[in-house]
Amino acid sequence: MTTCVNGVVGDTCIPGTPQAEVCGDAIDQDCSGADLSCADVDGDGDGLTTENVDCNDNDPNIHPGAIEICDDGIDNNCSGEDNQSPVINTFTSTYAPVSIGTSITATADFTDDNPNDVHSVSLDWGDNTTADFVLPVGIRNIEESHTYTGPGVYTITLTVSDGYCGAGFSQYRFVVVFDPKGGSVTGGGWIMSPQGAYPADPSLSGNANFGFVSLYEKGVNIPKGETEFEFKVADLDFHSTTYEWLVVAGAQAKFKGTGQINRTGNYGFMLFAVDGNISGGGGIDKFRIKIWDKDNNDVIVYDNNLNASDDAAPATALSGGAISIKKK
Repeated sequence: MTTCVNGVVGDTCIPGTPQAEVCGDAIDQDCSGADLSCADVDGDGDGLTTENVDCNDNDPNIHPGAIEICDDGIDNNCSGEDNQSPVINTFTSTYAPVSIGTSITATADFTDDNPNDVHSVSLDWGDNTTADFVLPVGIRNIEESHTYTGPGVYTITLTVSDGYCGAGFSQYRFVVVFDPKGGSVTGGGWIMSPQGAYPADPSLSGNANFGFVSLYEKGVNIPKGETEFEFKVADLDFHSTTYEWLVVAGAQAKFKGTGQINRTGNYGFMLFAVDGNISGGGGIDKFRIKIWDKDNNDVIVYDNNLNASDDAAPATALSGGAISIKKK
């Protein structure tokens, strides 16, 4: 009788008992007819071997079909590379204000180290509408158009996902949409300027006087008017020279322009106003002005709601005076 005992074949009347096979030792312990290649061994118990594409047979969490963990330096699903999140390089849209009903275009480009990834794109236009679509494999550019139907200062949010792990995220601020028939805003009075509003000397506080008018004249897309703001304790006397745009939306109005401080320099400004007597105004008139130095890297010179975003409602109530928003 031919037997196999511990890998040794011989003729004996005593049947041999096959042993547990040890891979790669050149001994056929289990009498299968050949030594077991270590490539055929499931070393980590995940049901796969290096022979059938387990790229790491020492870790049961790494194998084809495993969930890929982004940016951890490990090829968790044996795709041949660690999956990286998409990176948005540029994201732009129109800078110049547009009137309602005008189409605007947002463009972006991004990179992804994984050439075969399919990317889902979501564009939130900031007006409760979104554009969601899937890009073909290899496409890394985005161009999409949108038309706003109401006035406002909108933030566009872009999300690009590869479907495996994290997503690239970017925002464009701001798209200004105005209604040339949208009315006017006027105001006059004073506020109690809080500490911190004047970064050159954050300790300063006290009364700050203001007066402004901003309106669209018939057939003109650039608003007209004048803005004055004085924070006397800081020797700051701002006077507008030009306006760029005006947005009136419900109880809130916002306009932007340029001007001078103490009759010199080149300063940008944005004024935010709430008419408390209009529905949604909360019964309290509120005012904010933000002034920055255009010739000095847009350094903030004054902001009575410092660190608030440009799309935040003003928080400073008037100490005296009134704000009036009129709709045509």
